[in-house]
Amino acid sequence: MKFDMSRCLDALSLALDFAGTDTFDPKPNHSRRTAYVALAVADELGIPEEDKKDLYALALLHDNGIVMSGQDFNSLEQAASHCIHGEKNLAGLPLQKPRRNVIRFHHENYDGSGPFRVRGADIPLLARLIHLANTLEAEFDLWKLDPSERKRVREYALSGAGKRFDPDAAAAFQAAARKERFWCDMTFGNDMDSLHRRTPQIFYDFQWKDIVSISEIFMRIVDSKSRFTFNHSGGLAAHADTMSDFYGFTPDTKIQLHIAAHLHDLGKLYVPNAILEKPGSLDAAELACIKRHPYITKLVLEKIPFFEEIAAWAGNHHERLNGKGYPDNLTEKELDCQSRLLGVLDIYQAMTEERPYRKAVTHKEAVETLNGMVRLGYLDAKMVKDVSQTVWPLDGNIKLCDPCGD
Repeated sequence: MKFDMSRCLDALSLALDFAGTDTFDPKPNHSRRTAYVALAVADELGIPEEDKKDLYALALLHDNGIVMSGQDFNSLEQAASHCIHGEKNLAGLPLQKPRRNVIRFHHENYDGSGPFRVRGADIPLLARLIHLANTLEAEFDLWKLDPSERKRVREYALSGAGKRFDPDAAAAFQAAARKERFWCDMTFGNDMDSLHRRTPQIFYDFQWKDIVSISEIFMRIVDSKSRFTFNHSGGLAAHADTMSDFYGFTPDTKIQLHIAAHLHDLGKLYVPNAILEKPGSLDAAELACIKRHPYITKLVLEKIPFFEEIAAWAGNHHERLNGKGYPDNLTEKELDCQSRLLGVLDIYQAMTEERPYRKAVTHKEAVETLNGMVRLGYLDAKMVKDVSQTVWPLDGNIKLCDPCGD
């Protein structure tokens, strides 16, 4: 398939903008605006197209390590932690060419005063551009900046030349920021359209198995949000593989279900850890917040071309046959085999993991609960029987995917 990587990354970056809700006040579309500013500067510098493609991808995902580091940026050491995690996590990201240390060094100052004390040309160019764009976007809230403040932004960038910022990048920003279009794009409330006009088109000739490494990146981000879910999506994907083989799904369907399992809890990046790790019962507002996560998962995944079925399977994992699930109250007639299966496996995997309000249960106890849900009309009886005879609790040492058996 001709896979549109630009749209894939754009969609998944939406979730990242809210991934830091537990450590700082997130800015809607921050990643998109950072990418836009970085590309605007890159255009002024005249950098090659393949560099702009990788700049776009890495700028969108520059903060992917925030959740994984579990820290705010109150010190250089803490800033370094999220850079290290982010660099490692993106190791499998398809790029035009190898890009070492772009994410690792995206908080480095040009004069060597950053977290890793790297300076000047030793900082990769793309990291320098992301650093400038990220700093300006965060410091000035460019999306709601009053026109009278534009000069102050330019002066800030210029005053940082040779200190915080690459001098050539700071000068290029001056040129970009003198154009009215730049500010219209920033402040007119059309972040997505503005970025798409500037975005280099990135297409790869992919098979489904080539997309697994991308889904793994976001699976690790989601599962690392809470210590109680550290292996949840990986475990669900392993069980999905087992049941795909049991039912004789086609190779492509098996891989698509594996990807759906990786990404089914993407919407939990929007849910504060205070709710995810609450040891007692949730109140009405907290429960409503939790129930929003499959809606967000589906909202994000539906934006990715060819992901229609993956979005449905991932977004339906809390739907129930009797129409008492969420977010769409779908019924038996509206839930296909893969949606039903992922729902059963998600419950099984969650029950066999520790939670803040209980210990992990045994296989027998999990099956008893599933059968109880069958009697109440929530779950597919045959599927529960098949799962109970085919899958077993995982030991926590989950070997990351090979749904293709290669």
